[in-house]
Amino acid sequence: MKRFKHLLIVLPEEIPETTLLQWASVMGRASEAESIDLLCCEETILQEFPIVEKSEAPTYTERVEASAKEILNGLNYQIINRRGSALRETLQCLSSGVYDLVFTSLHDDESRSLAERLSRKSPTGVLSIPPEAKVPPSTVATAIDFSDLSPLCIDWAEAFATLNIEITGKPARKEVLHATDFSVPTRATLTISEGDLKAWVREGIE
Repeated sequence: MKRFKHLLIVLPEEIPETTLLQWASVMGRASEAESIDLLCCEETILQEFPIVEKSEAPTYTERVEASAKEILNGLNYQIINRRGSALRETLQCLSSGVYDLVFTSLHDDESRSLAERLSRKSPTGVLSIPPEAKVPPSTVATAIDFSDLSPLCIDWAEAFATLNIEITGKPARKEVLHATDFSVPTRATLTISEGDLKAWVREGIE
């Protein structure tokens, strides 16, 4: 499967970090990752007033530290605390060129925009995780056509299916959606093997 040695996990202040950390843990262990960096972005910078009662509830950083200690136990990770724009701080981290994969949350329109802008501005892969996404995945769906990206999509589907086998011992079901811009009249459903499908797609590309 694909091996990701250096992972960057973007943890904006307003999201629950548990799901992202669970995905980082599973991916990190399966890939034998060398490092996992947790980027904590506090985007709201409040002015300091002389009379402010401090809450006894754990701070954002303290909460992340506690969750990471429990979920990422045994993995090499570090917490990076930054203030400001999550996009700017993430791109600054990616400028080092060491990361193989970036994890972001997919919980609202703003987070979707962040993931989209990251994918456009950086060559590093961006994995957007919905808040309730279970790990490892039991079903992997990928859409292919006759573009140059089709082999890449199939490789990623294989990587996630393999990830499921390594963690649970059970293969993930793979579903491939073949999209075309022309109609194919047929009266039956044709089932072909994975190997034939890959060969057919790559032959079409060539």
